[in-house]
Amino acid sequence: MKKFVTRIFLFLLPVVIVAYISDGVITKAMRQYVAGDGKVWNDVIEGKLNSDIYIYGSSRAQNHFDPEILQDTLNMPVYNLGLNGLKFLMVKCRHDLAMMHGRKPKEIILSLDVTLLVARRDLFKYEILIPFINEPIVRRATMRYDAFDLYDYYLPMVRYTGCKKELKGALKYLFTHGAQQDDGIKRGYRTRAESWNGDFERERARNATYRAEVDSATYAAFEALMQEALRDSIRLVMVYSPEYYEMNSYVTNEDSIVNIYKAFAQKYNVPLLDYRTDTLCKSKTYFYNAMHMNTKGTVIFSRHLASDLRKLHEQRGWPEQKH
Repeated sequence: MKKFVTRIFLFLLPVVIVAYISDGVITKAMRQYVAGDGKVWNDVIEGKLNSDIYIYGSSRAQNHFDPEILQDTLNMPVYNLGLNGLKFLMVKCRHDLAMMHGRKPKEIILSLDVTLLVARRDLFKYEILIPFINEPIVRRATMRYDAFDLYDYYLPMVRYTGCKKELKGALKYLFTHGAQQDDGIKRGYRTRAESWNGDFERERARNATYRAEVDSATYAAFEALMQEALRDSIRLVMVYSPEYYEMNSYVTNEDSIVNIYKAFAQKYNVPLLDYRTDTLCKSKTYFYNAMHMNTKGTVIFSRHLASDLRKLHEQRGWPEQKH
């Protein structure tokens, strides 16, 4: 029996070794090949952010803050770390990775919205995270969602089952230096040259109103990030970027959610810039849905924000750095 077990072990050992080596090679290829949010995750893990200002938040952060406009006015390099379709628990995950793998920023802009502190069970576009779930911080953060099985986390190659197209492209890129995927994201910022799409009207036809339910774990993660940043002498600015004005009547407790942010701002002496009454909010011209501005609106807002941030820096005596 002992000889039989030994033979099985010796037979399986090279298979396991090859599987782990293959997993490492493919993971490296996938991380380098992916575009969009995947490329940003890779930049975070490889310490390639190289910026003095990080922007955190949901898809509203990703769409509303143009890093080039901000850094041209502030004379500080900016990286947009907004996450499409994900809430603050994953924002905190990305923050923890950034603090581990790169130099700390001088400033973090927290992009606010009514759903940022809401929990969701699904992991939006989970396939983007497949090459990164072997990172302990990502693994711990994603385990709370209905996205991956334990086999995906701990057995080599299993997580890539069903990724035939992506694997083919990644391996081609690795061995022939082919083209990377490209979806228009630059320094984490996604341009959206779209006009009003009617999503808001269709949603209101299904649900006349919406109430945002704050998740206690997400609330705690938000405050923990603020505490950690201030402990590390990282400046914080909270920004509620423009939303279409009818959102205030659609979300029945929007003012209550904003009051949570105001309480954090007061507690930690953090400035909060609220643009919910900006003139942009009155016109669909600047939005493609009620929560997201299009490129036209984003350019105007980013210029406005850059000017306000510069004034804020001067008022608070925050030094800027040439880049």
